Amino acid sequence: VSVAITGTHSADFRIASTDCAGRRLGSDETCSVNIVADLTAVGARAAELVVSAHGAADLRIPLSASGLALPALPAPRDVAAPQLSLAIPQQRLASVLRRGLKVRIGCSEPCRLQARLNATAALTRRLKLPRAKLLGATTARLGTPGTRQINVKLTAQARRALRQVRTASLKLTVVATDAAGNDRTRHRTVRLTR
Repeated sequence: VSVAITGTHSADFRIASTDCAGRRLGSDETCSVNIVADLTAVGARAAELVVSAHGAADLRIPLSASGLALPALPAPRDVAAPQLSLAIPQQRLASVLRRGLKVRIGCSEPCRLQARLNATAALTRRLKLPRAKLLGATTARLGTPGTRQINVKLTAQARRALRQVRTASLKLTVVATDAAGNDRTRHRTVRLTR
């Protein structure tokens, strides 16, 4: 007469196809029911397939399946370097010698900032400084995307050397590194006069 799924977790099973319902079967005849488990939860799920017939007790067939937890997919790896912006306001050499070079740095995501000042090749020769001599450095952290002003303070040796000149060209290098280790570097040449 009918074919149905009943029981505690009947919603987790469905009849995909059947040729049994509404059909009279002889003693040697068969029919089939295809059942699909569409599990909605993790763990054991149970229901019953009930086949009702005229003049006979219902045939009850237990159904069971186990829902498995899917493994968590790894989070996509961040491979994009942060966007980095630099703004260097006009400054006098005398002011930079006292307070450091003011630099406004913007980062598109939380990042660690490293700023280094070196002399240009011409200034290195003129002042007889060691090649690639670091004149000053600082580090800072931006906890949120945005901008921040930092001061790159000069070393005592750099201040002594730069007091001898009226103009100086310095190389500023800023590196921004995000939480995933991606970094972006910007270089600027800064010309200062007394």
